[in-house]
Amino acid sequence: MNKIAILSDSSVRFSEEFLKKNLNLKILKLGLNLKTELRSINPKDDLKYYLSNNLISTSQISISKISEIYSNILNEYNKIIVFSISKKLSSAYYNFLKISKKTEYKNKVFVVDNLTTSALLGEQIKYCLNFIEKNKKNDLKIDEFLKNINVICQDVIKNQKNFIFLNSLMPLINGGRVNKKIIKLSEKLKLKFALTLKNGELKKVAKLRTLKKGMIKFLNKTISNKLEIIKIDVKYSEYENVNLKKYLQKFLDQYQNLEITYSPFSNILLSHLGVNVIGITIWIKK
Repeated sequence: MNKIAILSDSSVRFSEEFLKKNLNLKILKLGLNLKTELRSINPKDDLKYYLSNNLISTSQISISKISEIYSNILNEYNKIIVFSISKKLSSAYYNFLKISKKTEYKNKVFVVDNLTTSALLGEQIKYCLNFIEKNKKNDLKIDEFLKNINVICQDVIKNQKNFIFLNSLMPLINGGRVNKKIIKLSEKLKLKFALTLKNGELKKVAKLRTLKKGMIKFLNKTISNKLEIIKIDVKYSEYENVNLKKYLQKFLDQYQNLEITYSPFSNILLSHLGVNVIGITIWIKK
């Protein structure tokens, strides 16, 4: 019988309760570093201050550490499914994949060719956990699942619309994902932005004059009443100071009959997006 573990990096955040219920889900914590002092963040640091001032960077897991983690997990499980933040946003995927090709991990470690993060990544992981639990005694079905894992995971997140609303593009400047001239101009004009994660990359979909009212106006205009929405996921920042989560409720009030879940962004993502940010994923019936 296949005994399968799922390994994810800490760019996606799960509750302690969820992790206790799913012991085969292993979270690899990515490091947070303080740029000004070239050291790791410790519990005594004022994380809100450092994140708010774009003073945090993330560190990659070393090749040797990944190999050690694979070996340790395979002492208890016979297969591992690996998820990481979009390969277009981080090099972590390529490191996971490189080590998985070693002879000792062949047909044991399956790295998902992923183009997503946050709520979408969490949805893929939850789907895999459920599938594994339901079919744990059916080796043939599990083997077929692993063989087609990339197609299956992309299908899981096929019917959705996702948006991230940012107070500033400045946190994105270090990653080189947005032209510096555009960022400086947007800061001068005090523009806010709506982004979407598409094909693994953050794409700008709208410029907003104000974040709160602009966000609501954009969502009401973009989300058609003709869409058959089945649930909504909201990602929020625990450190934001402009009441975005509260203001978003003005849009969500019209969907009170739907399942709406709220969970915080990981600190890894906040180090790239800034603290005054909110995300929404709208799941549509297939």
